[in-house]
Amino acid sequence: MAEPDYNLYFDNVKMPAPAKEGIAETDQLIWSSNAGRTANGTFVGDIIATKKTLTINWNQMTYDQLALIRSNISRIGHPFITVKYQSSDGQQKIFTGYTEGSTSIIVTYTPSGKIAGVTVNIIEK
Repeated sequence: MAEPDYNLYFDNVKMPAPAKEGIAETDQLIWSSNAGRTANGTFVGDIIATKKTLTINWNQMTYDQLALIRSNISRIGHPFITVKYQSSDGQQKIFTGYTEGSTSIIVTYTPSGKIAGVTVNIIEK
């Protein structure tokens, strides 16, 4: 039996290892177009789909590692990426999604500086 691949991939490109406990999965419920509150305040509607949102965090990385991540999530003309990761249930998951970019904190501006607190959110298509 093959060893599980615990690495994170964006479009089959291996990304730097996230922080320990650095991937959070959220199930996003998609409601029918008629969902909402009625006149008496009761919520009505139907769940029509469930989509994943991944929040991926890295503690510290180099400028080159951040450039690799950004080059794979912000490609003009290619708005969607395929993400492969190890899920909280131990299974390898793959889905196609989109992102609004990355957030990062620059620790130092020296040539050998590090970047801390990088976060990327990927929402399933």
